[in-house]
Amino acid sequence: MPTLRGDRRCQPRPTRTTTPWTASDQFRISVAVLGGSAVIGLAGELDLATVPPVKAVIEQLLADGHRTVILDLSALDFLDAAGLGMMVATSNRLAGLGGALTVESASTMARRLFHLCSLDHLLGIGQAGAGPTGLPLTG
Repeated sequence: MPTLRGDRRCQPRPTRTTTPWTASDQFRISVAVLGGSAVIGLAGELDLATVPPVKAVIEQLLADGHRTVILDLSALDFLDAAGLGMMVATSNRLAGLGGALTVESASTMARRLFHLCSLDHLLGIGQAGAGPTGLPLTG
């Protein structure tokens, strides 16, 4: 199972592949392929300094043919305009390819930010407190 932060874990379906990425000591990326969806778990702070490795992971997933991407923000501590811009650009690109970007398990702060920027509908914001499969996060 991909560990996103400390005691929080995603509950993926049994058939999956998982790749952990470490962008820095303060930011981690994990990738799990669940059925036809690629789940990217982000832990730490998503800002101008940490957006490039996330973009690189997304580029690789697109090159591998994935068109449904889920961002699991359950372990994200901070999100700035650079992170929002990356999400909007990714959503638009996937939509142009016939796919979709969904954001799952966003914190109250992130959900408020999405709402204030009118991005909650564009990004397909998922249910709070649920993992990317819709199952509750366990701790």
